[in-house]
Amino acid sequence: MTSKIQRVLGRRLGGALVFLLLFLAGCTGSPPWGAWSHTPTPGQIAVVMGRRSETFIYFSRYEVYQNMRNREYVYWERQRWVHSPLPPATITAATLQQSPAVKLTLDDSPERAHAKIRLNYPSDAPTGLGAMTSLP
Repeated sequence: MTSKIQRVLGRRLGGALVFLLLFLAGCTGSPPWGAWSHTPTPGQIAVVMGRRSETFIYFSRYEVYQNMRNREYVYWERQRWVHSPLPPATITAATLQQSPAVKLTLDDSPERAHAKIRLNYPSDAPTGLGAMTSLP
């Protein structure tokens, strides 16, 4: 009688362990945001990829960006993008601060998003600092 109970319990327990093992093995290939999510949000992708959004002030008249976190300026000069702690040599920081500007949250570097930003914020259009925009 004991052997009959052991056989029944052994099969059930063995079946449950096999099911659990197969179930957990299937989870290892799942994305970090869960298999139930068909499309991850940009924030989830940024976390998984190790990138984070950066906030910049874009001075549209001069096409200069300033990273709000580290105060670095990004601008086009001599056929290349420059990352510098100082604004371009032809413009003072005070001049930039008095010019039209918009605050942007970017998921990528300014040089990659510049064409889209330039279309949305032409150099002659007045923009108000404090308008938050998010561009991928």
